[in-house]
Amino acid sequence: MTNKLNEEWIKGLHSSNPQAVLNAIEQIAEKGNSSYFPELVQVLQSNTDEAVQLRITKLLCEIKHKDIIPYLVEAIQNESLTDVREKLVASCWENGLDFCPHISVFVDIVINSGDYMVALEAFTVVENMEGNISEIDKKAEVQKVQAAIATATDDRKPFLEALISIIPNIFPAEN
Repeated sequence: MTNKLNEEWIKGLHSSNPQAVLNAIEQIAEKGNSSYFPELVQVLQSNTDEAVQLRITKLLCEIKHKDIIPYLVEAIQNESLTDVREKLVASCWENGLDFCPHISVFVDIVINSGDYMVALEAFTVVENMEGNISEIDKKAEVQKVQAAIATATDDRKPFLEALISIIPNIFPAEN
C-alpha cells in the first residue's frame, strides 16, 4: 500500500461533522484504493455516528479489491480492534473475497472468541469458503477443532461439530 493518500479525504474522515465524514467515505468508495483501509478502520472504531458506521461497514462488505485481504485479516487479529471485530469478520463473507489462505484465523476465532457473534461471523466465513486449501491444511484445521470440542462451551459446540463436516468439503472455486 504505497499509494499517496488524498489529504482532503483523510481530513474529511476525521472531521467532527458526520456529513463531511460521509462525503469522504463516498470519495474513497468511488475513487480510492486499499491504502485507505487503515484510516477507515480507525474511523469505524472511533466515530460513533450510526450513518458513518453503516457506510463504512457497507463499503467493507462491497469491496472487491483482493489486495485488501491481508490488511483485513491483520485488523481482525489486532487486539486493539476487538470492538469492531464482528463487523470486520462479517465483511469477509459478505464481500466474497477468497480468505481460504487464512482459514486458520477464522477457525481460531470460532474456537477462542469470547464473543458469540464474532464466532458466528467467523463460522460463516468458513462455511462460505470456496477456494484452494490443501488437504494437509484441511486435516490440521479439523484436528484443531476436534481437540477444542472437549473444552468448548455449550453455545460453541454446534459450530465446532459443523466445522468438522464443512472443512473437508471446501472445494476449489470455479473460475
